[in-house]
Amino acid sequence: MVTRRFEHSIVSRFGAGQAAVLAMAIAMIGWVVVEATGVAVIARIPPLQLIWCRYLVHLLFMAVFVIPRVGSGCLRTRHPFVQIGRSLLMLGMPAAWLAAADRLSLSTVMGIFWLTPIAAMVGALIFLRERVSVGQMALALVGYAATVAILRPAFPEDIVGVLLVGAMFGCFAGYIVLTRWLRRESTETNLFYTALGVFVAMLVFIPALWQPVPADLWIPIIAIGLLGYLVLHQLDRALHLAPVAFVAPVVFLQPLLEVMVRAGKNPGGLILRQWVGFAMLLVIGFVVVRLARDVREEAA
Repeated sequence: MVTRRFEHSIVSRFGAGQAAVLAMAIAMIGWVVVEATGVAVIARIPPLQLIWCRYLVHLLFMAVFVIPRVGSGCLRTRHPFVQIGRSLLMLGMPAAWLAAADRLSLSTVMGIFWLTPIAAMVGALIFLRERVSVGQMALALVGYAATVAILRPAFPEDIVGVLLVGAMFGCFAGYIVLTRWLRRESTETNLFYTALGVFVAMLVFIPALWQPVPADLWIPIIAIGLLGYLVLHQLDRALHLAPVAFVAPVVFLQPLLEVMVRAGKNPGGLILRQWVGFAMLLVIGFVVVRLARDVREEAA
């Protein structure tokens, strides 16, 4: 596949660590595009229906283009319960987000959610026994501070909302840690079970919430499914190539890009602390790329 050849060329030239950083950056850019595309769609159909359709497209793409190329062996896994558990985290994350958004402002929800890189690094330290240096943790903490400066969240006053956001970032951090744990399985195997678990689990709810999909929404829904596949593919490749602590701070690229897109429409609306936050994240990005040169682990 073109993406795998591109990855090999990057690894050969720059090393596994910087290839992992690039893969994670591509995943975050794709995430921003998925969210931007999804805004108009969820205004017309239920969000959970869109999630189910996204993974339907994901599975159909694999059935038509991926499985015939790599073989049906990618359907076999040595860790079925871990695979399904990891998949359900990708259902828990948006479900928790929908519940939290009813109680807290979006900026507050996301201001808490971006604790994800820190939680993922702690999870890798505890459960994977991966080394997390003081410098790497400090980098993540500074990245979070910069993200909060950019998002300007209000202080949360609803404890249930805070707990729901905690479940949200816990799901994503857990997905990152388990993806790293499953690096001995192929990326195709991981992607198949990621989609399968969510798709099957939601079959219970889909009949009750299903609404007819207008014809003009199918193209953006298919685009969301394909871009979502790319996001998860690149996330998986990043965690195949490098330990969590080296790539987790790249996650801060997502909120940075989202705010930059909004700022492009109204640059005069930014205040000084947001500009400072931008500058801090750019410096962090430079440091992350430099640190990634120390990674010696190749893809499994």
